[in-house]
Amino acid sequence: MEELEEFLSQFPMKRERGLTAVELTTLKKSGAPKVVLDVLTKLGVASSRNFYFTVLPQTQHEVLRAWGIDPSNAFVFLRTAFGTLVFASGAELFSLDPTCGFVQAIKSTIAWTFMAMDSFTEFEEFETRGLEKRLLEPSQMLALVPPVKLGGSWSTSKLVKKPLEKHLQYLAGLYGSKAKNTPRQLVLSANPTAAPKKKTTAPAAKSPFADAALHWLVVGALWKSKKLKADEIRRAVASVSATDDDDEDGRIEAALRALMSLPLDAKSLATVGTLQRLPAFEVFFEGLIDAETGGEADYMYPASLKGIEQLPALETLDLRGIATTRKPDLAPLNKHPTLAEVIVPKVFDKKALGALPKAVKVTTRA
Repeated sequence: MEELEEFLSQFPMKRERGLTAVELTTLKKSGAPKVVLDVLTKLGVASSRNFYFTVLPQTQHEVLRAWGIDPSNAFVFLRTAFGTLVFASGAELFSLDPTCGFVQAIKSTIAWTFMAMDSFTEFEEFETRGLEKRLLEPSQMLALVPPVKLGGSWSTSKLVKKPLEKHLQYLAGLYGSKAKNTPRQLVLSANPTAAPKKKTTAPAAKSPFADAALHWLVVGALWKSKKLKADEIRRAVASVSATDDDDEDGRIEAALRALMSLPLDAKSLATVGTLQRLPAFEVFFEGLIDAETGGEADYMYPASLKGIEQLPALETLDLRGIATTRKPDLAPLNKHPTLAEVIVPKVFDKKALGALPKAVKVTTRA
């Protein structure tokens, strides 16, 4: 407790209340490590300078699962204003940084000193921005908007109050529900006691699009409009994971094939008005399969637009970024009933535009 006292001298905690009898009993029965019991018994529900907050482990189970961490072996007891979670597993302490998506182990001999360092807590950033005055509720955090994973940064993003658990799960989705550097013993695995599911003979859903890249673009449009949930996409590619003997291109190809089995109903397809490459969806998709192409891959370039008539409300087709090295046949657009504009890159072969109806406006942009 001596190291804890030293930490508290730098970050004195304001105690709101002690633990209730039920909370204390639940904590003890959970098998929480001694350090967690000591801290929460001593401090209860408390905060320090609007930066550090004590946390009951059971309140963060779903968050840990979202990051691929086993909550039965990880006990969160502190968190920062920016959502960094401090948790114990056995005699070891770890931190989960949701901003950059990684887990960091802290040696027990220097744990509390390390947590008091500005480089770990981001407290210097917090203090220099005067954020101590922006009081947070226990259920809130300060989030970078846009987040780092979508191109944000500490210098360019806004700091916005967000619901803690909900936003941490959102960030987990951006990182593919997998925190980097998670120790093997903390990785969430399938429930070994669950009864095996019977295999069904139901046929796999058939995509209305012949080209996997075109299907991917439509899935991205439905994801953006929230007609498709992130969990649906995650389940569709759940069988694709990183292994020692496959490469990134192999995982992407396998994930595109798996995504073709994701059902796309006519009602949702009828809501797509614009089809284009979406960097945010690209980041989300690659995160699901532990890939990171930096936008330099061509898997999202369709070779065929066959089936595009299944988008009856499509008005704009933006081929920039998806038609540079692989130019799709535009013939399927010839009889599209609602298409009004096709945007093409400057390097696009103008001869291919001959298949378009005269009523369709062709715009060339960089």
